[in-house]
Amino acid sequence: MALLARHELAGGREDLDNAVAALERAAAGIGDDHPDRDTVLSTLADALLCRHAQREDPADLLRAGELRYDVEQPPSFATARFAAYLSSGDPDALDEAVTMGVVAVEQTQDPAQRAWSLNNLAGYLLARYQARRHPDDSAGAVDRLDSARELLRRGTTPYAVVSLNLAHAIVTGPAPRHRRALRLASEVLKTPQSPLTIQAQALELICSIAEFRVGRPSLPEEFPEDLELRLGALEERLYAESADARATSLRWARARLRREAGQREESRELAQDVLANRVWDVLVQPDPAEAYRWAHRALDEAAEMATWLSADELSEEAFASVECARGLAVHAAAGTDPVAARLDALGSDDLRTRWLLARESTALPSSRPELRRELDAPAVTGQALRRLRAEVQQALTTQGRPGSAVAGLLGQASPRELAEKVRAVGADAVVHLVAGRGSRPGLALILHAAGDVRALALPDLCETSEKLRRFALAHDLSLRSPGDKADSEWAKALRGLYGWTWQAVVGPLLEQLSSRPELTDRAVPQVVLVPTGILGLIPWHTARRKVGGPGWRYAIEDASFSYAPSVGSLKGFADRAPALLDGGGLVVADPSDDLPHARQEGGDLHRWYYAKGTRLGRSADPSTLPATPRAVLGALLPDTTPDAPAVAHFACHARSCAPAAESHLVLAGGQRLTVDALLRSARPTSSREGPLVVLSGCATAVPGDRYDESLSLATAFASAGAASVVGTLWTVRDEVAAQLMTDFHHFLNLDGLPAAEALRQTQLRALARARRRTKGGSAGSRTKAEDPLHWGAFLHYGGGFSASSQPHPDPDTEAGEGSGRTAGTRSPIFGRMPGRERSEVVWLCPEPGCAHRTSGDAKAPFDEDTCPWHPRQALTRE
Repeated sequence: MALLARHELAGGREDLDNAVAALERAAAGIGDDHPDRDTVLSTLADALLCRHAQREDPADLLRAGELRYDVEQPPSFATARFAAYLSSGDPDALDEAVTMGVVAVEQTQDPAQRAWSLNNLAGYLLARYQARRHPDDSAGAVDRLDSARELLRRGTTPYAVVSLNLAHAIVTGPAPRHRRALRLASEVLKTPQSPLTIQAQALELICSIAEFRVGRPSLPEEFPEDLELRLGALEERLYAESADARATSLRWARARLRREAGQREESRELAQDVLANRVWDVLVQPDPAEAYRWAHRALDEAAEMATWLSADELSEEAFASVECARGLAVHAAAGTDPVAARLDALGSDDLRTRWLLARESTALPSSRPELRRELDAPAVTGQALRRLRAEVQQALTTQGRPGSAVAGLLGQASPRELAEKVRAVGADAVVHLVAGRGSRPGLALILHAAGDVRALALPDLCETSEKLRRFALAHDLSLRSPGDKADSEWAKALRGLYGWTWQAVVGPLLEQLSSRPELTDRAVPQVVLVPTGILGLIPWHTARRKVGGPGWRYAIEDASFSYAPSVGSLKGFADRAPALLDGGGLVVADPSDDLPHARQEGGDLHRWYYAKGTRLGRSADPSTLPATPRAVLGALLPDTTPDAPAVAHFACHARSCAPAAESHLVLAGGQRLTVDALLRSARPTSSREGPLVVLSGCATAVPGDRYDESLSLATAFASAGAASVVGTLWTVRDEVAAQLMTDFHHFLNLDGLPAAEALRQTQLRALARARRRTKGGSAGSRTKAEDPLHWGAFLHYGGGFSASSQPHPDPDTEAGEGSGRTAGTRSPIFGRMPGRERSEVVWLCPEPGCAHRTSGDAKAPFDEDTCPWHPRQALTRE
């Protein structure tokens, strides 16, 4: 407090830094029940917000937003909570931002400050409307922006900013008013002091409004031409002054205008330039959240571009554009820098140094002087940044070998080259699924193993589909308020999708595949799906249609399905052959000691199939060592064990978190194996073999945030070197998962089926059992027994297809069937842990009377994970 007081009097930077550091130490050193804890955390939040106001370091804003205590600065705290929402997708943070925004408006008397508080509150409400589609939020945002405009003087920059936000709110709402929004955006352009980025946003909005007004008399004939000239001029100014990614957005607006004007070839050329520039807009971002945001902007643009290209009968180009954008999303989710890595491999040290500096300069032009001193180079901005990008691109494309990480991101792999990977994993086709938006239909872009591409229009695959929207809202509710009611609503919404998925996608897709002459000898087509956005949460293999009789026919009976985050990711699977099943393996079973069926499952699988390998389990189990992150990674990594396991089976809890890098498996003692730790520790080697990884937890194939399936536990294991991965989309009951996994490993080991076919046969057997139990019963009882909610959660990534089509017979012994035992699930559905926990915690030995202690973070101890005196005890958090 003394340091903060001196800072207020003298303004010393060191006093503020030392005060923050002292408060951080105090917060880490006192318990949750300490009477001064709220005061310490509130003061820390205020100090961080004060420092953010001076230096604009995003880390201070995020850290303040994670401290949920009363603060003296409601406007700043509301901004911090909104920043936390943007970073993690935590809906509670958004609700708190709205609440604190209301308090800020009520407490602010100065007209200018009140106007800005109203503007910020409108932004929070609009974000909540976009997440939940409640009309009151949209109307509230518009009302508050109207009030803010009344408090500001016309012709000023604040007035222009609020007017532009009002135009966006009017267009985004449930009843768009394009005429008024056009007037507001035009007024912004006439404001002489409007910043370039504000003018750029106004022009983008006008272009999108103009699309709805083509052919209307109220739109002057010369307006599109005049608008494009202004777009071009502003684009050049943005590139020259800051090389801002918004300049690429202006070029995209020009491409759309040309498309509207019927200039098809010119619009396609501009759109291709946009996609190439988006690659660098994403790669240059040092902030993963910003990289992810621009990658998803590229996905939206590529989806619309694909519609143009398919309409122009250029299906290969449509496929390539979407694949390039998917590659960007995968890169942004993983948070890697393939450019720096490739430049380092090429020995371009000077160019690599300048590239790293440019990335920092883009995000924080004034707050990282220590980095510039370390690199001994000036900041890189404007035209210098454009020249640097061109220099880097030339170095990578002329010296980089084909197939490198950057080459893939630049879209250099053609569909015909990608078709080689499709054949290598044994698939007949790989399909990009892109949802339509507005009047634009959805698309299935099908790359056949023969190398040709077909574009299939899917009018019902639209973001505004009632059943898809209901499922998205139910999914969000299950995140926001987990419990029986939310789970029930989610299950109802999921059941509503089964028929829609057949009508919207799977039926037309399989009909198109059935016309292929090379598939006439195939018992069933073998398809890899690459869904985007919310489509990544849908089990497409559970699509169904009515047939003769009382039951349904499911897509899995007509085709074999696998999934992938991008077509390029199939290269990793194609380069790695499944390791030979020789009785070795890694089995992790019930490390948390609360899943009796998982414990039995692990014991049976280890005894029957993987007895030569390692079994890890719960603490204090005399028959196994505890499954800690260190033990699991040690058993998986080829450089720590002479024989890497052919199979790694995890029967445990899993949690899908935001950010996605924090998603984790829950291991012994509550220790966590996170996506981030896995990607840092288990990089692929030059080995031609990789393990089959089976994640028999819950939601292990579900993204932690933003819906996108680019990064989850399943895809992280794939990136770490797995030959194929089996993951789950939702909560799986313990006893049901045990039965399914027993069958899966039976097919894998005794019938010799590859992974994808073994999983398909497992799910077909579950269907056969349900039909046998309800034979002769009512249609309702059969439908309930067959519900894919029981068997459809599991899905497959990688190779492992087979020509087999018929369900295999049941084994003589049905393990676990009819036992009548009940158990919990392997995780709360979409378990999410918003925000970061305290960076340092104490870990203890759970053995009674043992005083051993060690430090660590919220995931695991730093130096040791089991007690040195009681090695079968995993350390637990204090």
